[in-house]
Amino acid sequence: SQLYVIDAGSQPEGEADSAIVISTGSETAAGPAWSPDGSTIAFVGRRDGARAGANNEIYLATPDGGPLRCLTENVDRSPMTSSFSDTWGPRDHTPLLWRPDGTDVLFTASDKGRVGISCASADGSQIEPVIGGNWTVGYVSQSADGEWLAFVAGSFSNPCDLYVHRFDGSEEHRLTDINGDVLDDLPIQTPHHFTFESPASDTPVEIDAWLIRPVDYDESQCYPLVQIIHGGPHSIFGHTFFFDMQLWANQGWNVLFINPRATQGYGEAFATAILGAWGTGDWPEQERALDLAIEQGGVDPERLAVTGLSYGGFMTNWIVGQTNRYKVAVSENSISNLVSFFTTADIGWYWLETEMEQTVWNNLDWYMQASPISYVPNMTTPMLLLQAEADYRCPIEQGEQLYTALLARGIPTEMVRFPGESHGQLSIGKPETRLVRRQVTLDWFRRFL
Repeated sequence: SQLYVIDAGSQPEGEADSAIVISTGSETAAGPAWSPDGSTIAFVGRRDGARAGANNEIYLATPDGGPLRCLTENVDRSPMTSSFSDTWGPRDHTPLLWRPDGTDVLFTASDKGRVGISCASADGSQIEPVIGGNWTVGYVSQSADGEWLAFVAGSFSNPCDLYVHRFDGSEEHRLTDINGDVLDDLPIQTPHHFTFESPASDTPVEIDAWLIRPVDYDESQCYPLVQIIHGGPHSIFGHTFFFDMQLWANQGWNVLFINPRATQGYGEAFATAILGAWGTGDWPEQERALDLAIEQGGVDPERLAVTGLSYGGFMTNWIVGQTNRYKVAVSENSISNLVSFFTTADIGWYWLETEMEQTVWNNLDWYMQASPISYVPNMTTPMLLLQAEADYRCPIEQGEQLYTALLARGIPTEMVRFPGESHGQLSIGKPETRLVRRQVTLDWFRRFL
């Protein structure tokens, strides 16, 4: 994608338009924002040659297509990133905002699972945090004089509410209590945070993990555990509400989730650490987190479940082909065959090879070895496949291949198809289908846990 400026006046018939590309020097361009005086356009892009998962940057362009200036090259975080959940959608980040005097640009970014607001000086001199905290912030706007910021924020215990905050940090007011009546009647569980060192990294790398205990948790008892894996692989588990997790905790189950290497918000080296090593690079971290959760007590190692969406679905498929320690799995809008994914997914032909850092057609055997479908002979875990029929990111044929293969082997397998739903069904699908999705997942887990 590139960014153009075009004269809004009518073009003489038969003449070429006056569009000027202004983002040359960046591989992509998104979220353009004009400065108050009209002299500059800020946008989010990526430096030429950046590896998959690398940081986005904030660039300043001029309307005449002059050289770009990068404001964030000295900050090891990626603008316009947000948390993965069933509350916040994939487009719920905030576009860039200029301060009214044109001296600074506001942006949101994830930092170790927390999404806050920062301010970058337009002259490139500094970047400072404006709003931080243990939450996910989005939909940011500002008063005409720039004195106040308004935003929506969610946390582990609250889906979202509206806040205002002085730009200088002196005051904060919560304006709404949208779900208060409901939340007051529900036993919302706060995750317990712990860290561990990656067993798969050549250098010391700390991994964030969270464990939600069941409602009415009794230390003397052992409960099932559901391990959920985020998508991406460069998306983020963070400080935001997740209905599924709270529902599972209310069923009497532990819930485990981590930010393995490849997750954004921990720096570019972390986010690019498993390129070419899907499954083999991050599965040891998922496994280590599970072992540590079991060591903490309260977890029945004979009643474990694994689930995930998109890349989390790929990992679910991969894991049950490597181990039979899980008693049940739910794989949602997943990837099972990387070769067919390359030729059918909307991003397959230009994205997959950048993630794997090698071409498909010269390395077909390697790609098949990296595909969960190759390990069907090892799979014994009962599998529920959830598939949105209008998913072009991870097309339904990915689930159909695995469904047919498991069914042919006599493994307990079911597929639920959702007509008209897209890859983003989890957070932006129709309420009816989201409820059905939640119920069939519960029923499948209950059957085996």
